[in-house]
This record gives sequence, C-alpha cells and structure tokens, in this order.
Amino acid sequence: MGCAYSTLRDWRDKYPALSAALKRGKEVVDIEVENALLKRAMGYDYVEERIEVGDSGKRKVIQTTKHIAADTTAQIFWLKNRRPDKWRDKPMPTAEGDGVTIIDDM
Repeated sequence: MGCAYSTLRDWRDKYPALSAALKRGKEVVDIEVENALLKRAMGYDYVEERIEVGDSGKRKVIQTTKHIAADTTAQIFWLKNRRPDKWRDKPMPTAEGDGVTIIDDM
C-alpha cells in the first residue's frame, strides 16, 4: 500500500471498514489453504501436458492423467485439528480431575 506498517496499524484501528476488509482478506486465504490441505489429504488427479516435436517439425500435445496419492500426514493434521475430541494425542482429564478418560470410539 506504500505506507509504513505502523501507519497501516493506526488506520486499521481508526477505520473499522479497513479492519473488516483486512479480516475478509485473511478469511479468503484461510479457506484456500483449507481446501489445499483437504485436497492433499484425500489425494487427487491432475492432467499433465507435454509437447513433442516430430521429425517433420509438427508439434503434438500429449496429455497424461497423473494421480497424487493421499497424504497420511495431512490426514493426521486435519483430523487432530478438526476432530480433537476423537484424534488428540493426550488423553482428556476427567471432570473430577482425579484421572484421565481415554476416548476410544474407533
């Protein structure tokens, strides 16, 4: 924007509309990252194109469908953050505080 960070921070605090616009911008990127993580966790197909030039100089586009396998690390990250009630590493303390409850409904 062509201004110092301190100026932007002052404007953000002074103008609620600017603050709201900045928050909306963050939400868009957060959603894009969530979608990318989900895609990586589930695996996906994509089309790769390459161009071959024959002896006569004629160009030929070759399309190949490739598969990216599901990523278990992305799956673990997704589940631990989206379903911590079922997928956390540490057991939950009980309401009485005298022990732990191990959640095992898998």
